[in-house]
Amino acid sequence: MHHSRAKVADFLSCMPVLEQALGTADVHIVVLSTWDFANDFSRLKSAFPPSLRSRVVGRTTEELGSLHKRFKEIQNWLRPVPAPDWRVLDSDVFDYPEACAELIRCSPYFGMGPVQAQALKLWIQAPAPLTPNPPPSTDGPPTPSAPAG
Repeated sequence: MHHSRAKVADFLSCMPVLEQALGTADVHIVVLSTWDFANDFSRLKSAFPPSLRSRVVGRTTEELGSLHKRFKEIQNWLRPVPAPDWRVLDSDVFDYPEACAELIRCSPYFGMGPVQAQALKLWIQAPAPLTPNPPPSTDGPPTPSAPAG
């Protein structure tokens, strides 16, 4: 939500772009951050604009010194309650597997911009993926009644 050389005053400077991209979409926000103040979840949540604040549901915990650490942080957060579909906005591509389809890469120099906002909008507007084996429907055709007489 900010460029890589951001000072505290620039923290979350790209928030208006995120706010516009999400609009009123029914999505949850989980924060992945190395900033110290992110450890205070209520303080972190209050940094979001009111239109997004209620959607902020958590933050990941840091995975120290491992390959693809940010991806693993997300996987650890998702483990108790897996999300059917998710996206991450990040400029650090080395913290994700090479074929990570969920990564929307942001510019380390500018943060989130129009290209990332469009990718997020397209993801939100995409139809939900089909379940490979959906449960049987209970709304099948009516059972024929026995013939009268």
